[in-house]
Amino acid sequence: MSAKAVEDVFAHESLIGQEFDLESGPLWRVALYETGVDSQNGGCFIALTISHIITDGSGVLELFRRIVQNPRNNSPIKKSIGLAPRAEDTMNLWPAFIPAAKSLFQEIFIQTVHTLLRAYVRKIPFWPTPSSILAKPVQCKTRRTFLDFEDDKDSMVSGLKRFDVVTGCGTLHSLIPTANLIALLAAIENSRHAGALLNEEPFAITNETPIAFRSEKDDHPPPTGNYTGVGEFSSLASKLKTPIIRDLSTIYGNRIHSPEGRQEALRRTGMLRLIPDFPSIIPKNSNTFKIEGSKVTPCPTGWESFLLIQADSPAPYRSSFAASNLGLLSPSSIADTVVQSMSGLWFAQSPMPCGSAIYLDVVSCKSNDDANSPEGKSQLGIAISWLDGVFDDKFMPYFVRALTDILRTFSTSCIESGDAANILSDIHVDFCRTCNT
Repeated sequence: MSAKAVEDVFAHESLIGQEFDLESGPLWRVALYETGVDSQNGGCFIALTISHIITDGSGVLELFRRIVQNPRNNSPIKKSIGLAPRAEDTMNLWPAFIPAAKSLFQEIFIQTVHTLLRAYVRKIPFWPTPSSILAKPVQCKTRRTFLDFEDDKDSMVSGLKRFDVVTGCGTLHSLIPTANLIALLAAIENSRHAGALLNEEPFAITNETPIAFRSEKDDHPPPTGNYTGVGEFSSLASKLKTPIIRDLSTIYGNRIHSPEGRQEALRRTGMLRLIPDFPSIIPKNSNTFKIEGSKVTPCPTGWESFLLIQADSPAPYRSSFAASNLGLLSPSSIADTVVQSMSGLWFAQSPMPCGSAIYLDVVSCKSNDDANSPEGKSQLGIAISWLDGVFDDKFMPYFVRALTDILRTFSTSCIESGDAANILSDIHVDFCRTCNT
């Protein structure tokens, strides 16, 4: 197979991934795509496509590392004796009573409340609100774009790390989502539906961040199994405009990485077990399934039914965006021949019509064998995925440009001295957003 760009690889692999047979497998595959560039030296893309059923983000990176660790390894494959231990058997996923009761009422039993009373008990609406959704996500196809910092004189990874050292704004795990928040506020302000949003009741911006809990002491296998909690950061859009960039990044980092935040992420994942597992919650007029008497074809679980109903509702999404950062693929852990020829690494999830409106997936690598060089050729791979047609045609291009400019501004502010970085970190988010608008 051949591909001219990374977008072509992801588009083709996404279609193949949708055809995975969940009952008989296989649930993952590796493919090589010739690039047509430097063909004499074997230029190609290596694609790893894997179902979320069998692993999470940290497992994907570890599996990829093992694949490229020794490309010429012909040793026999050891078959697994059994399945990976379940997360609920190795970690405490039980949610606290009050948050669980509140979530059950707002997510499932809200339909039983009289219409006049729903406004007092439902969740605060978040972007995208129904007025900003132009098409149902279930009717839209996946689209992706990849941020390109290859032509930057300075490494984006190194620049963002220096920005943290000088300003104390936080690591890439909090800086990138902070930049995403600012870019999203600017794109909303620039949207054709900005006027309608301003006339609506206050709305929030919500962010989901997967947090890895994979642990050797809990007998979690390195490349398989799902051991991820979902951290949440939520705030009214109006309140996000007032803090300075340094404070917003710090608040976000503390929220996601504190012991309390990590425990809440586990409990939030445990909320999934509270979804009723029976198909009777399917409306009789549903077009999703064929209902003949008491038989539903195909017979879904209550979990599937709940999500499909949610996806078909006026407010289908679970959060505004999801920011996932797999971290750095260490050069010391893979073959030298691979390190010397690797020019980039990307990771992307498939957006769901009942998931997050925008997916921001981040992974980084070094394309040389000098792991200790502060100015090494660190490549930052950022993939942005969404369902095309949900927003107006100018929204996502504007958001992508704003995010690129903000990250590049953060990264380059330390080149001459730390003064520019400190001034930038003390700017109010609303001023930064206005500049991008």
